[in-house]
Amino acid sequence: GVQTCALPIYRKRTGWFYICCIGAAICKEDMALAVLVLGILVYFLYDKRAGIIVTVGSALYFLVMVFALIPVLGPAGYQYAGRLGQFGNTPLEAAKNFFLHPMRTLNILATRENLRYIFDLLLPVAFLSLFAPVYLLPAIPAFVINIISSFQPQHTILKDRKSVV
Repeated sequence: GVQTCALPIYRKRTGWFYICCIGAAICKEDMALAVLVLGILVYFLYDKRAGIIVTVGSALYFLVMVFALIPVLGPAGYQYAGRLGQFGNTPLEAAKNFFLHPMRTLNILATRENLRYIFDLLLPVAFLSLFAPVYLLPAIPAFVINIISSFQPQHTILKDRKSVV
C-alpha cells in the first residue's frame, strides 16, 4: 500500500480531514474541484463515508459558487468563463463541448505550448511525480482548466521574470 500517514484520513481523523477540505475549497472556487477528486480518491482508498461527504459537499459548493453566488455578486459575472471561449461562453457550455467534441478538444489540448507547459511543470521535480500518479489526480481539474484557457499566462511557466510588468 501507499504510505500516506501524513493524511488525516489515513489516521481516521475525519474531523481534521473535513477541516482541511473546507479550507482548501474556500480559497478559490475551482479548488473545490480538486477537493472533489480528493473525495473520490478517499472513497476508493480509505473511507467510503468520508469520501462521499467530501465529494458531494465539494460538488455542491462548486456549483453554488460558479452558477449562483459569483454571477449574482460579481459585477461581470463569472470572470473566468471568458477564458474558455474555445469551448463556449459559460462554464456549463464549455464542459459540455469539452466532452462532446473529443477531436476538437484534442486539437486544442495537444499544442506545442501545452506540451512545453507540462514539461516545465514536471522538470523541477525531475518527473518524479509521475511515479505516484494517484497524488496527481486532484490537480487534474486545475491543470485542465489551465491548458484549455485562452489566457496564455494561465498555461505558461515564466522563465524571465524581468519581462513581467
